[in-house]
Amino acid sequence: MEMIRVLAMVPSEGMAEIMRTASQSVPDLAVEVILEGTEEAKQLVKYGEGLLRYAAVLAQGKTYEKLKEAGAVPVIEIPVSFYDLLSAARLAVGYTGKKILIAPPRLAEMADSALDLAGLSSEIETVAADTVTPGLVNGLKAQEYSMFLGDSEVNRVCRENGINSVIMLASGFGSAVSCLREAQNLISCLERSRLPVSVLEEYAGHLKKAYLLFDFSGTLRYAANAELENRLVEAAAHLIPLVKQEKAIQKEKKINESLYLIKGSVVALGKEHFLVFEVKKSLFDSKTNIPGVMIKNTENLTKDFFNVFYDDTKNKDFRQKTDAYSGGSNTVVIIGESGTGKSRLADYIYANSDFRNAPLYLVDCKRLGTRSLHFLFNSTDSPLYEQGIALYFKELNYLKEKYLNELVAFLQQSPFVHKNKIIFSVTCRVSESYNNKVCEFLTSRLSAFPLYLTPLRERVGDIPNLAVLYINELNREYGKKIIGFEPEAMNYLQSFRWDDNVKQFKRVLKELFMITGSLMIPVTDVIDVLSEEISGKQSPSAAAEASAKKCTLDETVHNAVKDAMIANGMNRTQAANQLGISRTTLWRLLKSGSLPVPSAHPKNVP
Repeated sequence: MEMIRVLAMVPSEGMAEIMRTASQSVPDLAVEVILEGTEEAKQLVKYGEGLLRYAAVLAQGKTYEKLKEAGAVPVIEIPVSFYDLLSAARLAVGYTGKKILIAPPRLAEMADSALDLAGLSSEIETVAADTVTPGLVNGLKAQEYSMFLGDSEVNRVCRENGINSVIMLASGFGSAVSCLREAQNLISCLERSRLPVSVLEEYAGHLKKAYLLFDFSGTLRYAANAELENRLVEAAAHLIPLVKQEKAIQKEKKINESLYLIKGSVVALGKEHFLVFEVKKSLFDSKTNIPGVMIKNTENLTKDFFNVFYDDTKNKDFRQKTDAYSGGSNTVVIIGESGTGKSRLADYIYANSDFRNAPLYLVDCKRLGTRSLHFLFNSTDSPLYEQGIALYFKELNYLKEKYLNELVAFLQQSPFVHKNKIIFSVTCRVSESYNNKVCEFLTSRLSAFPLYLTPLRERVGDIPNLAVLYINELNREYGKKIIGFEPEAMNYLQSFRWDDNVKQFKRVLKELFMITGSLMIPVTDVIDVLSEEISGKQSPSAAAEASAKKCTLDETVHNAVKDAMIANGMNRTQAANQLGISRTTLWRLLKSGSLPVPSAHPKNVP
């Protein structure tokens, strides 16, 4: 049979020895004894979490009162009996000076009766005092009392004030045995009453979860499956103000190199309110990481200094619509081409939603394999079985039709949609979204609110502003002082097709920034880098997507002319030769297509 751990916190080494001897009379208890003044005892009294290792704590005096207030575990007072009082009084009788006994009111009353029965009331006087202070002791000393009887607190105050003639009111062997047996009976009663709770604790252990219960003052009142490090309890305690404010939160915290998912909520019981925390190790902290699934939160969102929504968020209507869609549990679908910033807009919606204090589960549909899909639909750890979270399905168009149908059916039939924030993104041209099956699924069957992101080629007027923002941030990051572009260079940036939109724009600007050694990025560098983009440096995914796009004849001619001009360093003669047309025809196409008509490239003669 497993022995029950009990802690005895005693005031003196003599009493510690008595408690150790008395513990042999109660073999079911494993009694650990520590002295009150030690550093270990002070930490236990101050923080309380370490007491959870014990079924009960035995103490007396002020220590008993402090532990009882903490309420972490049952606390039993080590009694001072009539016999203990008489033993101390008999020892003091041999002393010839004036003697006085200082005790709390209840013990002082018992001491009066004991001294009166023993005929010692004339020898020893008693004083009732809830608090022993230097003023009290020195006042009695001034009245010529030279022998003091009292508990450990009286002993401490007397010695700190130069009074060494003190007799401790210590509990004897009988009192120690009586206290241990009381503890044994109390623990037995609690265990019987805790049987249903024990079953729940066992179940919590099976789920590899822990539960912490705090009262509204922040005191830990209960812990299930909580062989926990103090730092984990402290992490939950630090979230108490946020839980009080938000009523329910979820946070991922890193503690001792391990990630924990902590859920906190306010629970009312009658007129009293409590704070309940569910703690478990994050799935994404282990070797069983699920490809394509990760957790983000407001602390580790992409710190994207480049405001890809410069045009859209300065547009009042789009900004108001985005903010409105961010609220509540509205399902949102973000539609746009590759590189338009769909994931950054998803981060913005999450950070401004009512679910910003819960994790954001990111599901990258392009990376989902068989194991990941099985996890999503069948595992109890799947975010699809959580409540109060945000969930972002990135590029849902890459999900196989079978799983798309299964996902939509699941979301239609479960309360998940109404208790969480769901964000989808679909990669396609806005003009094609109305005939896109995935978009139709989301907007008609799930009533998702659509947000459309305009491609960069249709917002070329924003390119100068975007370039300024990005160059400014790159200057801060790399300690350079580039102040902008040569005037004509910006014309070339605005004329480029930008098949991969802002993603490609950022990459090109960073390359220009890194290779430039002057204060202004020269037009020659812009032409060279854009020429390399046309000749095949752009990403395969962007090239494949660009080739798959349906363009009108005018758009095809327009793009071919732009590419030829940039590839030939804006030399009209060479561009016309490459296209197999005359310079006059090229000039007419340049004018009709609203393309910039640049001056000659410094290195080439048109």
